[in-house]
Parts: sequence; structure tokens; C-alpha cells
Amino acid sequence: MGDTPVFAFLLLKEHPYGREMLRQILSEGFVPNIIIEEDSVIGDEEREKFLKRIEGNPIAPTIAEQIAGLNVNHVTVPIHNSEEVMPHIQDLDLDLIVFGGTRIIRGNILDHPKDGVINSHPGLLPECRGSASPAWSVYHDIPIGSSTHFCDNGIDTGELLLRREVPVKRGMTYEDLCYETLVLAGVLMKEALMAYVSGKWSEIRHPQGESPWPTFRNAPPEIIDIVNKKLAEQTYAHYVNEGEEMKIPFASDALKGMRALVCGASKGIGRATAEMMAACGADVIALSRSAPPIAGVRSMAVDLEDQLAIEKTVKGILAAGPIHILINNAAGPPGGPLLDNSIDDFEVPFKRHLHAAHRITQMVVPSMEEVGMGRIVNIISTSVREPIPNIGLSNTLRGAMASWSKSLSRELPECITINNVLPGFTDTDRLGSLAQSIHDRTGKSMEEVQDSWLSQVPIGRLIDPQETASAITFLSLPTSGGIRGVSLAVDGGRMRSI
Repeated sequence: MGDTPVFAFLLLKEHPYGREMLRQILSEGFVPNIIIEEDSVIGDEEREKFLKRIEGNPIAPTIAEQIAGLNVNHVTVPIHNSEEVMPHIQDLDLDLIVFGGTRIIRGNILDHPKDGVINSHPGLLPECRGSASPAWSVYHDIPIGSSTHFCDNGIDTGELLLRREVPVKRGMTYEDLCYETLVLAGVLMKEALMAYVSGKWSEIRHPQGESPWPTFRNAPPEIIDIVNKKLAEQTYAHYVNEGEEMKIPFASDALKGMRALVCGASKGIGRATAEMMAACGADVIALSRSAPPIAGVRSMAVDLEDQLAIEKTVKGILAAGPIHILINNAAGPPGGPLLDNSIDDFEVPFKRHLHAAHRITQMVVPSMEEVGMGRIVNIISTSVREPIPNIGLSNTLRGAMASWSKSLSRELPECITINNVLPGFTDTDRLGSLAQSIHDRTGKSMEEVQDSWLSQVPIGRLIDPQETASAITFLSLPTSGGIRGVSLAVDGGRMRSI
């Protein structure tokens, strides 16, 4: 591991599941050595069945269209089994075989590649093995998601690499859920290959454990009827933000005609910002490592620690048109006393934050100046004014970002503004990880840690990411051109400074 893998890609002929997965992995530069499609009656039936499940949603380009111009051996076989497949791969020094939607396969195929055979399953493992996972998940009130795992001689029982839930929102249909798990399965396969290259498989690979449910078969019509009824009546048990809808304090066309690039948008404040800007009419491109599906937003995977990857991605985005809004945002470094940090500990966080923000800003400013309007907002922290205990490295980093931003506010063209938003204690995964860090260091319970935070906040609660997204969106409006070089706190009044 460490190099780009040599791998074969197997799928049922033109199956939408495999087409989406191929689209995802090609977007990160993972090109199969060989693609082997099964052209069979069963394959045709499965393809048509799946197309019905995702009816009304977009389908990725055909396999031939996606590999046009690439040096990929593309063959078909009547069935995916050892007898038909092995002659095509036995002389290839394969690291992996990737399954992109095919039948259950056993035998010599599983033993051939050096590092295994991997599959992305449109269900959460180990809970939901087998077929029609979104249907059975709704029927049995199991959380919905996708998983990437190794293949063994069982059915979806191999060791796990990745799994992630799909946020199920009220009003989503069965077809929507099937499509979301399809896209997520492709995203997870891409992430798994990225983890292979970075040598992280040994860290993330783990046994599945036992499932409380049987291995499911195709859902009969009467089950689908019950599923549709539960979704229509919104009685499924795992809706996100139950009872709450995003509150948009701006007109639906407030950002119409504008392209927004939102970094660190997989979750938390970044994701809330991408969703709000899309709801305000912007054409939003969301950058993150994982590129999860976000309604109304184009998600793209990029490692903000990789300057070459950043330049390649942003260059492609600018080729399609100018960027009017840039939101610089990235995950913060681990908590802990500053004196415990080595010099090396500073390198990666600074790459992910200051270096990435600087390079992206350099690249998008010319297009902003050309169209006569640009808005840059940096999501930083209240620690730039009042350092927060136990996150010394983060305090240092955020202070550097604030100084960088203020310097640029004096240099940028007149039509471009740059401002900072300083989140306080916000209800995100980041805050949870900081609480865990304090718990590990001090022995305080998570509840005690959160209570100590809230005791400092006059409004007596955590900030909702949507509230912070509202401030970011306000600073991005065309009518906010008079606000430049400021740092706006969204902290519930926590800071004591003026």
C-alpha cells in the first residue's frame, strides 16, 4: 500500500450503481486496469429493477463514455464467476478487485488480488446485509447508509473499512433513499481507495460483528407498500433534525446567479453554509475530503493539505466559470496544552487552514475582480480575541488566519470584501471531540465539560450551525460590500471583550 492500486472493476452491464461508483473513483484519479461487465439476463433484470428504485434521479454517464480516452481494457463476460473472469485477470498483478454492483461471487476471484476484494454496499453493515437495504431499513426502523467492506465467502460479512449514515429528511421518498445510498456507496469506495494510497487501511479495517437482523432478500411489493406508507406518513424512526427545518432568513433568490465555493463542507458549519447558500439561489460547490451528497449542491473531494490537489480542483472549477463567493473553512487541530505540541504538530493544521486558504484565494480573486464582485469569508474562532484553554495549537492557527485576513482586507481590489466569522460553542462534531479531549485529560464527564462551557454563554445554549451559516451568508450578499476586514462573533455573547 502507498501507491495507486492496480485493480479490476466488475459490474453488471451498465448497472447505475457501478456507473456512479466509477464516476466517483475516476474523479479522484483511480483508473481501473480492466473493467469486466457481466452481460446476462439476470444482469438486465437487476439493472431495470435498480433503475426503477432510483426513478426520477440522475444517472451517471455510461461506462464507455466515462472511460473514453483512458487506457482501460473493457470486456464483457456472460457471468461473473471464476471460470469466466479469471482468464482476463490471471496474468495481471492486481492489488485489488473492486465490485461495482454485481452478483454474489465466490471462489478463486476472491483470492487473486494481493490486497483483497472490496465492495460498497448500499446499507449499514452489519445491521442490514443482503438486498433492498433501504426498503428493509425503513421497514424495520434501521438507520440508512452505505458501507465499504472486504468480500469473503459470506453475504456482506467481510471486514469493514468505512460506513456512514444517510441523513434522512422528512419528505424523502423510497426512490430518494435508494439514490442517496447509491451515491454514498460510490463516495465511500473513493474514500477507501484514498485511504489505501495513504496507508491507512490497517487503522480503519475492523470486523463487522454480529447483526441482530437476518440477511435480507429482495423486498416483495407488500413490503415496498409499507415502506412507502411509512415515508409518506413520516413514521420512520430515524429522521434527522426531527421537527426542525432549515430556517432561511434571506430571499430564495438572494444569491441567484452567483457561484459559491465552500470549503470543509461535509458537516457542521461548512455544510450548513453550503445548504443555506444553495437555498438562497447560489450555484454551490462544496469541497471536503469525503464529498458527501448534499441536496442542491455539487460535492467534490479534495484534500486541503495537498496543494497540488487544491490547484487541480480549483482550476477545474474556474474553467466552468467565475467564483463570486469563497468560504474558507477546515477542521481544527486536536486539543491539548500548547507546550505538549512539537514543531511538527503545527505543519499539517497550517497546511489545511492558512496555506489552503491563501492558495485558493490567490486563484479565485482574478475571477472575482473580472466580474466586479467578490466575497471571501473565513470561518475561524472566537479564540482570535480570547484564547480558549486547552486548544493552544488551534488558538495559534486561528490568530494567524485572522492576521492574514486583515492584511488582505487592505490589499484586495475594491470590489472584493474579506471578513471573518468567529463561531463560539457550536453544536458540531468538532465541539464533541474537544469535550472528549478535556474528558481524557482531566477526567471530567462530558456533561461537566459542556455545563462549564454553557455557564459562560449568556444565552445558555450551544449555537446552531444554521445561525452561524446565516451570518456567513449575510456577509456574502451583494449588498454587504461595505463590510470589510471585520471579525463577527456568533457566540451567544460569550466573549467579554468589546
